[in-house]
Amino acid sequence: MATDEDADERELEQLRRRAYGPAADIARDPDALRRLHALEEVVRARATDRAVVDRAVVAHVASSVGAETSPVTTTTVDAAASPGPAPRTSSPGSAGPTTDPAPSPAVSWWRRRSVWVAALAGAAVGAAAIWGGMTLLTPQPAATLQAVSSTPEERLSAFDDGYAQSFGIEEGDAQRFETYRGVTVWVAPTRTGGSCLVVTTDAAGTYGGACVPRGMDPMFDLMVYPGMVPQVVEGLPVGSVARLTYRDGAIRVDEAIGTQFS
Repeated sequence: MATDEDADERELEQLRRRAYGPAADIARDPDALRRLHALEEVVRARATDRAVVDRAVVAHVASSVGAETSPVTTTTVDAAASPGPAPRTSSPGSAGPTTDPAPSPAVSWWRRRSVWVAALAGAAVGAAAIWGGMTLLTPQPAATLQAVSSTPEERLSAFDDGYAQSFGIEEGDAQRFETYRGVTVWVAPTRTGGSCLVVTTDAAGTYGGACVPRGMDPMFDLMVYPGMVPQVVEGLPVGSVARLTYRDGAIRVDEAIGTQFS
């Protein structure tokens, strides 16, 4: 059954084709351009919510494993199998039961050793479970793009004039990052204190991007559509999505290889 999220995704795909496809015409339709920006914000918020849920699941896995492995059961040695004197009972007329003699050194050493073995085994199992859960819930990025140098001329010519003006991008302070599959990735501040992640290409100029207010990490989904200019994205089949996220001074790239449009 189709959901509101599915409908938003389909509408966003259509608007992005109009914005970033070979026959882009969205610049002449202000209402469609505003709708595109609104839907990109909605999709970005949903992705943030999913990330929060993933972190909560990891925390739950860690706490559950810790609760299961924290009690340590000491291993006792059967009296029949260990050396040492048998316990004494009280004799008739005595004031009370006598205290068992201290366990022999051999028994004490074995009990201490058992406690450490059990503790180390429990810690190893807990660590393995936590690491396995985090690995499954946090996939490794397809690439991590680092910042590279650029000239003032490159920064000023990287963005189309209309695009930079629309979002208030401070072109002179833009930071360039390593090339990804034939596209150049930039992060630039805005006049209002926010930041934009922008993708540019030699063939299409400013291909697309996303801007966020201060305190948020900009993110852009680079989708491969039928009929897309071949030079835009190299090596990804139609229907794939590359998510570019700026965080901590680098660009994280996550790829989803798909065929939904084929």
